[in-house]
Amino acid sequence: MTRVDAAEAPARESAKESTVTDADLPVGMSDGRRRVTRRGALLRRFLLLDLVLLIVASLGVTAWLVHSRTPSDQPLGSRVSAVLTGRDDVQVTRDQVAEAARAFMLRVNTYGPGELDDDGTMPDYRADVSALLTPAFSAEFDKQVTVAEATVAQAGLGRTTEVYSVGVSSLADTKAVALVTGEFTNTYPGKKGKRVEDESAPYRVEVTLRLIDGEWLVDDFTPVTGAGVTSGSTDGSGS
Repeated sequence: MTRVDAAEAPARESAKESTVTDADLPVGMSDGRRRVTRRGALLRRFLLLDLVLLIVASLGVTAWLVHSRTPSDQPLGSRVSAVLTGRDDVQVTRDQVAEAARAFMLRVNTYGPGELDDDGTMPDYRADVSALLTPAFSAEFDKQVTVAEATVAQAGLGRTTEVYSVGVSSLADTKAVALVTGEFTNTYPGKKGKRVEDESAPYRVEVTLRLIDGEWLVDDFTPVTGAGVTSGSTDGSGS
């Protein structure tokens, strides 16, 4: 008796399933028609097999992407949706943090005599900056902004800034830290109504943000390097 190797049995069964015999074809069909029909049936079976393999492979790749490319603390449905639509929720959040940090540095370092009110304060400047701050940091800003207002009122100081880059160095559920680099330029009143421009000063600032009611707000900032920028000076001037 011939022994059939157990490993060969599935292959033989698969070969049987992929074979179209005359018994599978209608009675009375011509030989030529039988050959064409047999080839078509084989082709359909092979295409079906390829389709099944493709579906299995796609499910495997999708599972791997969900596991490796999406946050584990999110619902499974949201993670699968992010993979299928190509949306990266983590990157979206990082972009929101970077934009909030950029907007803060632009607003806090852009002011001048045109912002002054009759009482020597800069109400629009205060409102624009405070809109980007947490309640706690906004209260601290209100105390420190008087330094900038006094400098503008007494010396006619004006300041503009340019942000070169923003990078998110830390990101958690409700807290993030961004590193902002750029430079600011101070101007003062000169002769004949012209303004005298100081040499631009570079800065590198670490901005801490918190997520409050779905919005990233600045909670603190610490100058890392930069001429004229000192820690604890909310106006960024150090004066």
